[in-house]
Amino acid sequence: MDISSGAPVALPDSFSTSPHLLTVQGKDGRLFLLNRDSLGGRVASGGTDKALGVTSTGDAQYGHQAVWGGDGGFIYDSTYSYGLRAYAYGLTANGQPALTDVGGSQTRYFGFGSGSPIVTSDGTISGSATVWLITEAGANGRDGILHAFNAVPSGGTLNEI
Repeated sequence: MDISSGAPVALPDSFSTSPHLLTVQGKDGRLFLLNRDSLGGRVASGGTDKALGVTSTGDAQYGHQAVWGGDGGFIYDSTYSYGLRAYAYGLTANGQPALTDVGGSQTRYFGFGSGSPIVTSDGTISGSATVWLITEAGANGRDGILHAFNAVPSGGTLNEI
């Protein structure tokens, strides 16, 4: 149902069980972890998709996620009601790829029309990444603010710098 309003984003190849991963989110507030080599789809066997995992974000997303491959690997997602969230990507105890919600911004409401997160870094060098995000009070760009966050959550919070 309206999947991919959040745009697909490929993750760095890093796991032998499912090396080609991507995430995609829709307007229903679910973030899907998919295998790029075997997506499934509405006409797949049994009429189901082949999502490796589904994580609730609590709100719709209309932009894209950002990815930081260092410090273990994170995906960043921005929604109107829950602000900027970070999800660690890794393997479960049984070796399956999974996303884990590990923290968010202290600012919780981003106005309609706020941008998508972008990560800058010096490769994958620990401590070098910053997550950037432009927020606004409304679709007309009023009260626009450029935010910069440490890419690695501390105590469940993405701290502004």
